[in-house]
Amino acid sequence: MRVQPPEIGHNGLTMARRRHTPEQILAKLRDADVMLADGLSIAEIAKRLETSE
Repeated sequence: MRVQPPEIGHNGLTMARRRHTPEQILAKLRDADVMLADGLSIAEIAKRLETSE
């Protein structure tokens, strides 16, 4: 049996993984598109949207 290590959040505590609805994903993509047009880097956009690169 494999055991997954806990995910560690910003404050050092474990975080539960959450799923996003299709509407939430589309909203994040729209926001990312606007931020990209404003000249933000992919890394900064991912950080602001709390997603991975």
